[in-house]
Amino acid sequence: MDTLNRTEDLMPLSAAQRGLWFAQNLSSSDSIFNLAESIEIHGPIDPALFEEALRRAAAEADTVRVRFVEDGEGPRQIVTPVFAGCLPFIDVSGELDPRAEAEDWMMDELTRPVDLLTGPLWTSALFKAAPDRFFWYHRSHHIVMDGYTGGLFARRVATIYTALAGGRPVEASPFGSLASLLEEEAVYRGSQRFVRDRQYWMDRFADRPELFSLASRQSPNVGGLLRRTAYLRPRTSQHYVRSRRPPAQACRKC
Repeated sequence: MDTLNRTEDLMPLSAAQRGLWFAQNLSSSDSIFNLAESIEIHGPIDPALFEEALRRAAAEADTVRVRFVEDGEGPRQIVTPVFAGCLPFIDVSGELDPRAEAEDWMMDELTRPVDLLTGPLWTSALFKAAPDRFFWYHRSHHIVMDGYTGGLFARRVATIYTALAGGRPVEASPFGSLASLLEEEAVYRGSQRFVRDRQYWMDRFADRPELFSLASRQSPNVGGLLRRTAYLRPRTSQHYVRSRRPPAQACRKC
């Protein structure tokens, strides 16, 4: 048996992961469940040192080393001992438009559907646009990372790189294990608190009407990435800011 698929190492999916697992398997083949971020870095970067920072962060964060398997018991997951994926460094500084060249690569990678069983579920690339200008791209499937987690991971990479570049020790990892997270969820879902929470929401929405649709038939699921950019006039945005301000408190004399 593959040492990465040992039964004792396999873990269940969290409730959120199960939802995404079934959503992907029921969606069209081009549906996109990827999340990505591009960070523009001003200043020189040592690519080899940056890759070391990435691999150290990946060694700390179970979520980027998750692999999924499916057997008679359904989908399960395992955390691989090391991240063995490729972390490309791409020099686009010689192109007429380095940013466009880098973003074309990123968009092509981002819109490529990911197979949950073969991955890659997380990937990263560093682009050199100039000696003092870089773009760092990292992408994950939503089943292993959300936007908040991605921000925490990016911050950790920056912390590690800064320490390595300055010749200082790297501070202890702030990340917990995937196993502990799943254990906490199992304890919660088996508790009276979960029963109370569920009942609260069932009561809260008990008076809502049944779902209905004006459609005469179910439309086919069409995936892919859709993007629309719009700009607000300064006057419109200023009006919104003013409307969101809390009302002034009346002054009272003691």
